[in-house]
Amino acid sequence: MRSIGLARPEHALDQRRAAEIASALAGASPRESRRVQAVFRRSGVESRGGVTMVEVDGQIQHRWLMDDGEGIAHTTMTGARLDEFMEYAPNLACVASNKAVEQSGIDRSQFTHIVTASCTGMASPGIDHIIIDRLGLPRDTQRTHIGFMGCHAALNAVRVGRAFALADPKAVVLVCCVELCSLHFQEGDSRDAMLANALFGDGAAATVITSDSVDGSPGLEMLDSPSYFLPECGDVMTWTVTDHGFAMTLDASVPDILESSVGEWVNGWCAKHGLSVPQINGWAIHPGGPQIIDAVRDALGIDESMCAISRSVLAECGNMSSPTILFVLDRMVKAGIPKPWGALAFGPGLSAEGLLIQ
Repeated sequence: MRSIGLARPEHALDQRRAAEIASALAGASPRESRRVQAVFRRSGVESRGGVTMVEVDGQIQHRWLMDDGEGIAHTTMTGARLDEFMEYAPNLACVASNKAVEQSGIDRSQFTHIVTASCTGMASPGIDHIIIDRLGLPRDTQRTHIGFMGCHAALNAVRVGRAFALADPKAVVLVCCVELCSLHFQEGDSRDAMLANALFGDGAAATVITSDSVDGSPGLEMLDSPSYFLPECGDVMTWTVTDHGFAMTLDASVPDILESSVGEWVNGWCAKHGLSVPQINGWAIHPGGPQIIDAVRDALGIDESMCAISRSVLAECGNMSSPTILFVLDRMVKAGIPKPWGALAFGPGLSAEGLLIQ
């Protein structure tokens, strides 16, 4: 991984205001609103960006709550949400991709592959076509899309990019993940709906992947990309299409499951490279929520200080689904943390994805 480019929406929303908007969109009673506010306070999120947010008279407002003269109309049908995805997602994706391409120092004419990932929107032709057009990449750039894999999809996409680079020393791969989680606000006061509404934000992240032979600079060298599908956990985390957006379920048992299973798995793939968990100097943990970070910390027996960057991304950006782990890795690069590093992300299934970086 030679470079990382990031992008977030123009407007960010603090969590107190987000709770107010969530209550208004759900038509919550005063008692229900207090319950919503409590969930939002415990989320570990302080602010997050959303394409559904606009500034009106100096205050951030949700477009779905604005009165157009004909009364307030909530944009709830899935088709309308997907239309908005293709209206707003390409800009974020192109900003992040352009930053990654420029920072890589590689001429655009040398790019051979693009790998995109998203689970919050879809269309064909898709974002990959738009990135190629807007960034001026070669018209014969080979395209691969990683769809609907959830929060760990960046590691799946990076794995595909790494495979292309290993197969062809001249390959130059652009990986881009973009998610507009705010489009899938769920009305109602169920636990799953409130958790999703409290945690998720919008963002995009991109990285350029090459073999060592391209300009002799590997950047973040990927040693391994392990994967693990936890048994008998298929229903504890799901991401499904409904008539009113995409809906997430997150069973309360997920942190306990991760705490009891992640350690053995991680120790196994570290050992294959002659390493142990204490020898890993930095951990990029996908901030799916405070309890997810806690569970991984305890499973690995690592110090809380190794969770600081993941918690800071959660606090400032929310869980942006697939791009989030690249936000964490970018901060680790800028912090100058010595390698080796491990990266971990989790998604529907329950599935775990890892990355070992030298």
